[in-house]
Order: sequence, then C-alpha cells, then structure tokens
Amino acid sequence: MRPEDCLAFVLLIGVITLSVLSREVPSLLDSLLGLWPVVVVLGSASVPVYWYGCRHGGGRPHGRRLVRKTAREVAPAVFCLSFYLMLHHLTPDLDRPLLDPRLSSLDRSIFGGDAGVWLQRRVGSDMTTAILTGCYLSVAIVPAAYTALLYLRSHYQHFREVVLAVTTCMLSSYAVYLVSPAVGPHVYRGPVGVNLVSNESHAPALRMIAVIQGDARDAFPSVHAAVVFVILWYMFRTYRKLFWSFLPVGIGVVLATVYLEVHYFIDVVAGAAAAAAGILSATVYARIQGFEPARLAPERARR
Repeated sequence: MRPEDCLAFVLLIGVITLSVLSREVPSLLDSLLGLWPVVVVLGSASVPVYWYGCRHGGGRPHGRRLVRKTAREVAPAVFCLSFYLMLHHLTPDLDRPLLDPRLSSLDRSIFGGDAGVWLQRRVGSDMTTAILTGCYLSVAIVPAAYTALLYLRSHYQHFREVVLAVTTCMLSSYAVYLVSPAVGPHVYRGPVGVNLVSNESHAPALRMIAVIQGDARDAFPSVHAAVVFVILWYMFRTYRKLFWSFLPVGIGVVLATVYLEVHYFIDVVAGAAAAAAGILSATVYARIQGFEPARLAPERARR
C-alpha cells in the first residue's frame, strides 16, 4: 500500500468509529450511498481509457492494463473527493460543538472585527469580487492540471511526491473536521460583509459557492489555501515560469477564502500548517524511496 492509501484507511476507520459512537450509522450509510456520482464518473472515464489502450497498445489486454494503471494513479484524487462528499453529509449529523466562536474571536482580536468585512472595506469592489470568485473556483482545475502535466511529461517521481503532499494535507484536514468542526463565517453569522460589494452579475457564482459549501463543518483548516500552498511550492521547484504565472491566482485564492467569508483568517494559517505537513511527509517519503525530492534542472525549471 502507498502512504496515501494508509492515510485513507486510517481516516475511514476513524469516520466509522465516530459514527458508531455518535449513533449516526444511518447517516454514514447515507453518505456512502451519496458517492454514486463518483462511481458513475469513474466508470464513464474508464471507457475512453480502455478504448485508447486497445487501439494504440495492441488489443484488449493492454487496454485492461491501462485502465488498472490509470485507476491506481487517480486513486488519491478519488479518496479525497469521496471523503469530502462523505463528510459534507455526515459532519452536520454528528452534532459536535462548533469551533466558530473561538475562530471568530481570534479574527476579531487580530483585525478588530470580522476579517472578511475588514478586507472588503479596504479592497472591495465589483471587479474584486469577480476576480477573487474566479480565483477561488480555479482550485477545482489547477491542481489536477499541474499533476497531469507532471505525469504526461514522464516526471513520475515528482508526480508521486506532489500527489502524496496534496493527499496528506487534504486527508489530515478532513480528520480535523471530525474533531473540531466549523461552518465558517458565511454560515455562522451570515454573509454580512459580502453585501457591501454585491452585484447581480456575480450572484450565480457566489450562490454556487454557497451551495457547494452548504452547512458542512469544513472551515478549519482551509483546504483551498492548503492545496494552493502545496502547488505553489512544487511549481517553484519544478516549473519556475509556471509558478510565476500561477502566483497571482494563488494569492487570489488565499484572499478569496477570507474576502468571500468562506473561511476565517486563522483557517488560512491552519491551511498553511497542513500544507507544510504534507510537503514534509512527501519529502521524507521521497528520500526513503531513494530519489531526490522534486527539483528539475535549472534550465527546465525556467520553462
């Protein structure tokens, strides 16, 4: 088993144990049944992979091998998506005390008020809302595109390291959601500040973010921030030009988590800690496996 497989297994045992102790086994079963979209997507995606393997690799045996290999490589992403969907449905039913009062208090002690409102009053505008909303939604695309780039360019060791770092920071954050749940300022006190810069043209995107978030207890730490920090770190070490291109978007993602009132400022700090833990674990794993941690030649890094 790979390290990320072990992490997923430990987290699954924790979810099951907590559900049993909280007498929420029916909710756990409902959340598992809610994973049917993942199964449908994976099944649909395996068809073109199988067809490509058969057509370009010499028949059905190669097609089946290619499907198995692809499934092996995308398994960490499946783990992360599956646990996110499970916890999205399960954590509200566990009815554990919310951490929001403490997180909100920390924000106010730093900024003299809510961090999101503080930021909006200084840089808030319709254009800022549009740009930061786009940055926030980009996290659904950029990490997958970057890891696919590494894989397609045959940087398999670096691909494995990045995947392990991202998976570690995400699964460890999910574990925190179980023991220290928080809904975020947009649910805990309502979207007070975002009304200062509201515009009907941005309403669909903002509503989509609100629907995706729902009332799930997934604010602390910020996985958006954690994943962005990990991706920026490895882009800097592998494709320097790509790093400078994505850096403004990455900064936008971090700002958006607070500006759109999805997270408290302290959630971003905790996300940075989760990212550091993921990078450290992946670096240690790389050295144990006997290959140099992600770093390309200087001339390649500049591309």
